[in-house]
Amino acid sequence: MRDIAALATLIPQEADVFEGSLRENLDFGLDAPADAIERALRGSAFDTVMAGLPLGFTHPIAQAGSNFSGGQRQRLCMARGALAAADSSVVFLDEPTSALDPITEEQIHLRLARTFPGACIVASVHRMSLLHHFDRVVMMADGAIVDAGTAAELQARQPAFAAMLRSGRDTAALPGAGTGTARVDAEALAA
Repeated sequence: MRDIAALATLIPQEADVFEGSLRENLDFGLDAPADAIERALRGSAFDTVMAGLPLGFTHPIAQAGSNFSGGQRQRLCMARGALAAADSSVVFLDEPTSALDPITEEQIHLRLARTFPGACIVASVHRMSLLHHFDRVVMMADGAIVDAGTAAELQARQPAFAAMLRSGRDTAALPGAGTGTARVDAEALAA
C-alpha cells in the first residue's frame, strides 16, 4: 500500500507563520523553483498581497505574522500549502479561506482549481457559496455521512440541506460544477 503522504497534501485552516523573511515562510529554505513559487502565489491569491510589499521575498515577517492581517496570513499559509502540494494528486482543504471575505475566497477557489487541474480537491466547507466548485457534496451530521451527491441532488433529497440553501447564506451555490468533493457539516451550517 502506498503512503498517503506521497499522494496527498493537507492545507489547514490555521498554520504557523514565523519570524523571518517571506521567502523563508514560503519554502523553509528548500529553494523551490521560481515557477513553482509563482504558481503557489497565484493559486493562493497571495500574489496580490506581494504586489504591495516593496521588499518582495525579503519582506520581514514579525513573530506569528503579527504584521499581516488574518486573511494575509491565511493566504501566505495557502501559498506554502500549494507549494508543498505541487506534485500531489489529492489536496485536502480544511477551510483555509475562513478568514477571507467572500470575494477573495471565491477568487482563491477558482485559482486553486487552475493550480491543481489534475488533482482531486477535497474540502471541508461551511459556506454554501463554495459548493459550486465541487462535483460532489457529502453532507454530515453527528460525525456520520447523511447523504452524498451534487448540491442539487442533496437539495432535492435532504430537507435540512434545502433549508440551509434557502436560509439566505448563499443560494448561488447550485449552478455549475467544479472539481473535487466538499464536506458539509449540517450542524455547523444550521447554527
